[in-house]
Amino acid sequence: VSISYASPSVTTNAADGLLVPSGAVAGTLPAAGLYDFTFTLPSGSLEAFVGGVSAGVYSGAGERTIKLAVPDSATEFRLVYTPDTENPEAALLRRVASSRKFLVIVR
Repeated sequence: VSISYASPSVTTNAADGLLVPSGAVAGTLPAAGLYDFTFTLPSGSLEAFVGGVSAGVYSGAGERTIKLAVPDSATEFRLVYTPDTENPEAALLRRVASSRKFLVIVR
């Protein structure tokens, strides 16, 4: 996964995650398939976009795994975090993983 843009407030942490106090992280997913973005959300909401189209909004405190289905190679993605005004803690992008499905048809 190539990250080409991050809001100025986005930084890395000691465990090589990305701290996102607010704003966006964007980039390119290299191949078609399923991708999992694992976040720890303190509060607020996180919206995911694939190819410019919303893929869902996630909210509530705790660990959230966003599953994105990518139809083509070199597809752009964007993750936009909006913190809760009463609890403006940063979200933490902990892991990005891809999975490919393998199907065997026996006749």
